[in-house]
Amino acid sequence: MPFGLLDLWRARAGRRAAVAALAPFVDRSRERLAERRADAGIAPDDGLVPEGLAALGRLGGLDRLAGLGDVEDTSDSVWLDPYLVGFLATLITLLAKRKVGPLKEEALALVQESAFSALTGLDGTLLGVELVLAGRAPSRAFAQGCGDAGRFYTLLTGEPMPPGDAQTPDWAAGFFHQPAPEPAIAPAPPPLYPFAAWDAYVEPRLGG
Repeated sequence: MPFGLLDLWRARAGRRAAVAALAPFVDRSRERLAERRADAGIAPDDGLVPEGLAALGRLGGLDRLAGLGDVEDTSDSVWLDPYLVGFLATLITLLAKRKVGPLKEEALALVQESAFSALTGLDGTLLGVELVLAGRAPSRAFAQGCGDAGRFYTLLTGEPMPPGDAQTPDWAAGFFHQPAPEPAIAPAPPPLYPFAAWDAYVEPRLGG
């Protein structure tokens, strides 16, 4: 069936639900990231990173691809780390579907990209590109992010993981229908609260 007004309404409602649930966590992490950026005080001409390469890195984390992995990336492009892409995309998907139920592929893509943009300040199409690439060849870090997102969802909502449905995207199908991978980072000892869990899963990826 074609994408209609009802699908658009459901997409907007799902986006609002996902952003409302995740904004307190992401906002706190972004504030910490900004503080680390200010503390680092790395100027473009200080000899560590040439100005041109630094600009490229800010576009999409290309500093790592350019072999500059030893330079701490404190820009917003860190949200495109494969682990964080899997983590946030899965959480956005689960929280949106919790609010409005199954979503058509076009509606789900709209929810994921618009929620990611609202949360991180990055262009949402960057997330879409990363998900297409992950669907073709998912990395271990991406799969770990998806798995940890499921655990965080259960902790945040107090609900078990929902089953997949006919609209589950290809990159997430294995996550919904197979046992989740072991967590990438050992969580803090119980009782584990949402902010503590977020810190255990996300902050190490942001240089925290």
